[in-house]
Amino acid sequence: MAMLVQATLVEKACRRPVMSGIQDFFSAGGIAGAGCMAFLLSRGVSPLNASFTIIGFIALLFTLYSPKFLRHGGDTGPVFAIPHGNIVFLGLIGCVIYLVEGMMLDWSAIALSSLHRVPRDQAGIGYMVFACAMVVGRLSGDKLVQILGQGNLLKVSIILTSIGLILLGYTSSVFFGFLSLLVIGAGASNIVPVILRAAGGSNIMPPGLAIAAIATLGYLGVLGGPGIIGYIAGMAGLKVAITLIAIFVFGLLFFARTVEKIVTH
Repeated sequence: MAMLVQATLVEKACRRPVMSGIQDFFSAGGIAGAGCMAFLLSRGVSPLNASFTIIGFIALLFTLYSPKFLRHGGDTGPVFAIPHGNIVFLGLIGCVIYLVEGMMLDWSAIALSSLHRVPRDQAGIGYMVFACAMVVGRLSGDKLVQILGQGNLLKVSIILTSIGLILLGYTSSVFFGFLSLLVIGAGASNIVPVILRAAGGSNIMPPGLAIAAIATLGYLGVLGGPGIIGYIAGMAGLKVAITLIAIFVFGLLFFARTVEKIVTH
């Protein structure tokens, strides 16, 4: 939460879009973390010791260098406030998109192996494809904001994510399986930066509380979404579960105009 608030302050100071580029390091960190963990495990380090080694190294870097780069945010308002107004609306959008990210983390390999005949020992590559698409999408996101505008970028991102989910659920070849994850990653990459930018510029709540509220609602999607997908898949099949998520994502398109007004307010 602290880093997201700092990102909002940095973007305001730069007076140009930089949120997507900053968010890109989240995806890059996922790839780097997975790579470091795989390397340590391959060297015979236990999972627990490998985790503590990586976390300890990162904590040391933060302790040494973060005071030099973090900006002071001034008065952030009360310690606790109930989310209200447009912040709840933005948080619900974030919840749907984070649900998609949680689905990719927990279900992409299963979808590839069961729906696209990808060998199980290779299905994990799918999440790497998704994460790489997220990295590339966010690297180009700030430039796309300047070219398309935030409202149009949001609409394009929602449509791409929906198309990717339909491809994942309704195609059966290995090629389209990996292509669908590529499209989902490219589409979902810039939706969260747009809503975080809107929250940071909102005058309804202090930026720190607004961003924390959106992230809290968003991570409900990460935590609860995969379980809900599993329940639906167990009752009606994985294809039906993916279809329902695609419908939820596409439904965000009808609220894109409202989000655009919030962002440009």
